[in-house]
Amino acid sequence: MRLYGDLIPKGMEMQIIVDGYNLIRRSAFLAELDRQDLEAGREELLRELAPYQAFKRHRITIVFDGREGGVPIEHREKRGGLVVIFSRQGEVADEVIKRLASPGAVVVTSDRELADAVERAGAVAVDSAAFWAKVEDAAYRRLKGISEEDEEEEKQSLGPRKKGPARKLPKALRRKGEVLRRL
Repeated sequence: MRLYGDLIPKGMEMQIIVDGYNLIRRSAFLAELDRQDLEAGREELLRELAPYQAFKRHRITIVFDGREGGVPIEHREKRGGLVVIFSRQGEVADEVIKRLASPGAVVVTSDRELADAVERAGAVAVDSAAFWAKVEDAAYRRLKGISEEDEEEEKQSLGPRKKGPARKLPKALRRKGEVLRRL
């Protein structure tokens, strides 16, 4: 099994699939909006992710449950640079996410059962809270005008890495670490 960094060359976009309601409920701000009005929580999530997508140049698909008040067919729409999918009536978003998951994709969810399923399909599962922290960090860097190139130069200027006994993490953990670094 190759590491994620080997699958997509540096500078290339990642395919990120977001479990929409799961992510909303991991952010205190979005969860509060969601409790007041379901649509307000969804709209704010999209407003937060659109600049992140533009800044990072990742392909982002957000999947929401459409099973309760939904229509008989799956509904897709493009919002800014984001793709939004509502599952068809009677289907949970997890099933759509499992269909979309493929090797090299990143799935954002805190649902352990879904994370295990997408990892079996070759995707990398990232916890919703960890992803949300990356979205907030990118918003801060955008406001401060810090580019990823500036960040790389700063890391290189810190000098060589310490030498010592090699302690490699298992491949699965190294793969997740690489994905988190690139988010």
